[in-house]
Amino acid sequence: MEIADEKNQEDDNINNGDDTSAMHCDVQPVTSSFGGKEIGIQVETAFYTTTFMDLLSTENDFSTATGIQSYKILDKIVELVEVVYGHNILNSKMTLRERIIMTYVKLKQNLSWVFLALIFKKCSAVQCRRIFETTLTMLFKCLQVAIRWPSREEISRNLPECFKDFEDVRVVIDCTEIFIQAPSKLCCQELTYSNYKSSTTCKILTGVTPGGIISYFTKPYGGRHLDTALFEQSDLMTLLEPGDAVMTDRGFLIEEICARNKWKLIRPPFMKDKKQLSKDEAILTSKIAKARVHVERSNQRIKAFAFAMSVKLVPELHKIFTVICATVNLSSPIFKDDKFMKN
Repeated sequence: MEIADEKNQEDDNINNGDDTSAMHCDVQPVTSSFGGKEIGIQVETAFYTTTFMDLLSTENDFSTATGIQSYKILDKIVELVEVVYGHNILNSKMTLRERIIMTYVKLKQNLSWVFLALIFKKCSAVQCRRIFETTLTMLFKCLQVAIRWPSREEISRNLPECFKDFEDVRVVIDCTEIFIQAPSKLCCQELTYSNYKSSTTCKILTGVTPGGIISYFTKPYGGRHLDTALFEQSDLMTLLEPGDAVMTDRGFLIEEICARNKWKLIRPPFMKDKKQLSKDEAILTSKIAKARVHVERSNQRIKAFAFAMSVKLVPELHKIFTVICATVNLSSPIFKDDKFMKN
């Protein structure tokens, strides 16, 4: 959602670091007559303001707010940024840890800059946006190494039981659509309008290994683009090798592309003119569904972040998606250890 009158917020001062955490109130002695005796009363009370950071008292609360699964992962991210950037980290009223948390809160909850300034208190809305953009770039450069294309051998060593009938699968592909504010230009509205979502979106093709690790994603495209077009224009054309298998849903009409490149296509069969699937087709559909449902959990972790953004943030979408996918890969594995095939 685009922020209205954002420039007017720049001059607002929301808690510029003044120490208001404790306010002491001294009440002067009061005398009272009780049982013929004079009683003196003096009261001192303290009022404490609770910060947003104080509310994240448990890892569950922290994960809900930021999308980062644990404080341990946060500590590693902070440590990595400090190592990479060192003294080049700009001074700010917020610590690096607070800046990273605020950036993830924005990604997870899609709060307005005004509201972020309200809950973090140390910066104005405009300052929050600048901190977000700077911190996002740092996270992007530090975390992109968490997304890599594994070798065939690596995938074979980490193959779940549900893929025992599909041992040659190199990647499971799907498309994610991200809602965006409708662009002002008509031509841009046409390019981003998705008939499937009945809204303006950006579309990204994601690739997940059988073990549930995000190994690839494309640059953002307008929601009008077909899934097949995203696949054909992606780097998967050079990453996949002859003999590799690609698992998809029915939205990818890529039979000819796969045949031309000697890739195996694993996809649920179409009904076409048949009233029902054959026995073999039904069994294949069931096996594919059982395999895909587990890998889909990686995509669900991505979609747990609040994807709905203003047009102004669309240029940052590649960085945003990279940080989110890397964070998902740093989280606990999709499969437990006993769910993998014995080598």
